This record gives sequence, structure tokens and C-alpha cells, in this order.
Amino acid sequence: MLMITVCKKHIKNGINLLNTPHVQKLSQKYWEHECIFCDEPAHFKLFYSTPYSTSYRKFLSLNKNHSSLTG
Repeated sequence: MLMITVCKKHIKNGINLLNTPHVQKLSQKYWEHECIFCDEPAHFKLFYSTPYSTSYRKFLSLNKNHSSLTG
């Protein structure tokens, strides 16, 4: 997962940098993170989350079931 943190005034810059990321408002306890553009406290995290392919999810499911049988 690729993630950056930004302040309120640099959300647009972050969105342009990552090209359509997910946006999540940080709770106050995470405000110690800094904006990557200006070092002010960050209030948002922008990130990509790469989805697993169906075949990979099936592999993980089979592997999990197999290890519980042998385990």
C-alpha cells in the first residue's frame, strides 16, 4: 500500500500526485503526522490499496484450509 499524509490545504496536490487515491480523515490522535508538502500537521491520509486477484484470494483460502487440516 502506498500512503502519504497531507494537511487541509494540500489535499488537491496529494490527489494529483497519486492520481485518484483513497482519502481518509485522520483522527486527532494521528495528527502528529506531517504533510509531505509543508510539514504542517496532517489531517488526511491518501493511499492506494491494490486489490487481490480472484485467483490469489482462492489460493489464500485453499492454503489456509490446508494448513488448518495439517496443523
